[in-house]
Amino acid sequence: MIESGSTKRYLNDYKSHYIADAEAIVDPAHLNPHWRASELRRIQFLLRKLELKSGYKVLDVGCGSGWLSHQALKYNVNIVPIDIGLSGVKSARDRYPHVRHFHVGDLYELPFLDAVFDSLVLSEVLEHIENVFDALKESSRVIKEGGHLMISVPYRENIIQHLCVHCNQLTPGNAHLHSFDSETLVKTCKEAGLVVDKIYFIGNKFLETIGFPLFSVRWPHRVWSGIDEMASKILHKPSFLAVRARKIDCD
Repeated sequence: MIESGSTKRYLNDYKSHYIADAEAIVDPAHLNPHWRASELRRIQFLLRKLELKSGYKVLDVGCGSGWLSHQALKYNVNIVPIDIGLSGVKSARDRYPHVRHFHVGDLYELPFLDAVFDSLVLSEVLEHIENVFDALKESSRVIKEGGHLMISVPYRENIIQHLCVHCNQLTPGNAHLHSFDSETLVKTCKEAGLVVDKIYFIGNKFLETIGFPLFSVRWPHRVWSGIDEMASKILHKPSFLAVRARKIDCD
């Protein structure tokens, strides 16, 4: 359950956690081939649906390995990746040296002026953030009026709690704090002053099970996307939910 509209935060040490977590990010080249193919399709999907134009200034929040920013260069955009951990950002920069303008910063307090980006991507980030409302408001602040946010999260994830061997407290698997469906995510975007233009479901679980992303990895994107969309209409079991939201003038 998301506490929308709240500024409360309880995870006082979240910075230390994600700074340490950044050191454990796996190089995409070392991922399991099936997982790598699936992730590549998801990233390609997000960038295509964002409808980027040459010269756009795009912020990749929670850039992680830097893979999405690397893929975004194909659109001839000015991509600006940012993450909270210095070591993680350094690793991403070393991995993709042709991606420039890496930044270290906190999603709750982005180190940018108002309305400087044309588009912003939150790829597998919001499920980790305690206060989703604050994160979306801050993301909205740095994009231009009419600019778009592309948000991707796991769809209706069953979050398993584990007993931590170090602190003897229950902790969620993969550090995921929220489970989203389309209604929840659209509602939270609206409360943060964003208008959702499109809702997408990505990565049909049946197709994932039979290895479709891997054996279709060289197929044209539109073919993969069409089959994935058709499969989700027949069997609504997507792995991921994505929305494209737009910043509107509040005056």
